[in-house]
Amino acid sequence: IVVTKYGKEEFNFNEAGFLEKSVTRFSENDYSVTHYKLKGDVLLEKRYENYIGGEFDKGTSLAHIFTIDSSKNKIVTENILTYTKKFLDQYVYTYNEKNQLISIKRTNDENISNTKITYIEKDGELTQTNSLENIPQQTIRTSTKVEDGEQMHVTLIKKLYKGDAREAIETVKDSSGRLIKKRFFVLNPDAKGLALKKSEIYSYADSTGVIDKIVCKTDKTSFEKTYIHQFDGENGNWIKQIVSPDNTYTTRKISYYIEPKQEE
Repeated sequence: IVVTKYGKEEFNFNEAGFLEKSVTRFSENDYSVTHYKLKGDVLLEKRYENYIGGEFDKGTSLAHIFTIDSSKNKIVTENILTYTKKFLDQYVYTYNEKNQLISIKRTNDENISNTKITYIEKDGELTQTNSLENIPQQTIRTSTKVEDGEQMHVTLIKKLYKGDAREAIETVKDSSGRLIKKRFFVLNPDAKGLALKKSEIYSYADSTGVIDKIVCKTDKTSFEKTYIHQFDGENGNWIKQIVSPDNTYTTRKISYYIEPKQEE
């Protein structure tokens, strides 16, 4: 259970670590529940159920039903329906022999749209381009580099308009997946290209590995956010996080599965 400024978030995982249910509670009688139906690690259904004033609201509750065809290259079909059985959307996701997503076909009562995804590997970089009706919308470039003797994973996501980059976000993660740097770019009409708007540098506590500081910089300002954590003892998970100078906090209540005793 996570306590936030807008209410409570509850997450229920199965023993394999997969999320099975989440609850967002805005008040005692206003909340939403998401159910995940899994077969192993494969998602079969995702259901959003909204409750307003303690009453179940069929009109705003949705069901996402997934079917998978793996006879050749994988094809996943997602149908989205309301609880009143009104059809909203269908998405068909097609993968190649490398299990890379290569197309998304969306169908609803208004139109049919097609997104094509291509991949180009060059000089150790992989560039993914997402095009809607053959017009590029986004590129995602992934690469690696070595900093201070450690291999870093770099991802640059660009949003495009008529083929030109309008904004971008670059993230750098270490070999364990922790976020180290994030840079935000926006269009600079004078320079006819992207310019750095803001950068964030993340640092982590040596003893626990949780975040303890973010240094934010723009062309005019620089400030820090510091994080203080309270832990739940031998399990090593934080149960309270305080952010300064925002003076905001998040609390978590965590219940664990009990490992069965082994017979001697």
